[in-house]
Amino acid sequence: ADPAAFADLFSLGDVDHILSSTTPRFPAFRMVKEGKQLDPRSYTKPGRVGGQPVDDLADPGCVYEHFHAGATIVLQSLHRFWPPLTRLSRDLELALTHPVQVNAYITPPASRGLGIHHDEHDVFVLQVYGHKRWDVHDPDGAPDDRLVEVELAPGDCLYIPQRFPHAAWTAQTASVHLTVGVVPVTWADVLR
Repeated sequence: ADPAAFADLFSLGDVDHILSSTTPRFPAFRMVKEGKQLDPRSYTKPGRVGGQPVDDLADPGCVYEHFHAGATIVLQSLHRFWPPLTRLSRDLELALTHPVQVNAYITPPASRGLGIHHDEHDVFVLQVYGHKRWDVHDPDGAPDDRLVEVELAPGDCLYIPQRFPHAAWTAQTASVHLTVGVVPVTWADVLR
C-alpha cells in the first residue's frame, strides 16, 4: 500500500475546510458515538440560507467539542459536491455499471462511531488518515464469528460485501476513512 494513495481524494485538512467554511447542513453531516446518533440540536445552529431561516447549520465549535469527547463526524454524500470524489464516483460507476456513493467518517482517538452493523450494498473502505481496526463478521454465523480482523493504515482498502456485519474503531490516533458504497440496481429500479 502507498500511504499517499488516497491523498488526492480527501484529507484531514479538507474536513476542517468543509466544517469551517462551507457550513454543511444536517443531514449532509451528522455525528455518532458508540453506535448512537447524537441529537443534531447539540451540534447545529440557526442561520439563514438565501434569506430563508434554517436551524440545521453546522456549529463548528460544538462539532469539535463532541469530536474531542469521542464522537465521529460523518460527512454524507461527498460525491455530490467534492470534485475529487465526484470524479472517482463517476469513473467507478462507469466501470462497475452501478451507482456509487461516498461518505467520510472522521473518528477521534480511542473511539467507535457506529456499532456492529451491515449495509445493504457492497462497500470499499479507503483509509485516508490514521489507523482503524476493522472486524468483519459472518452474516450467517454467531456474533463472535469474525472473518476478518485487520488494522487499516493510510492507503489501505478493504472490501466488505453487502449484509456482512462489521464494526471499526480507532486506537491512539484519529482516523479518516472514505466509505464507497456500490448501490445495487433493484428490480424496482429496472421497472421504473
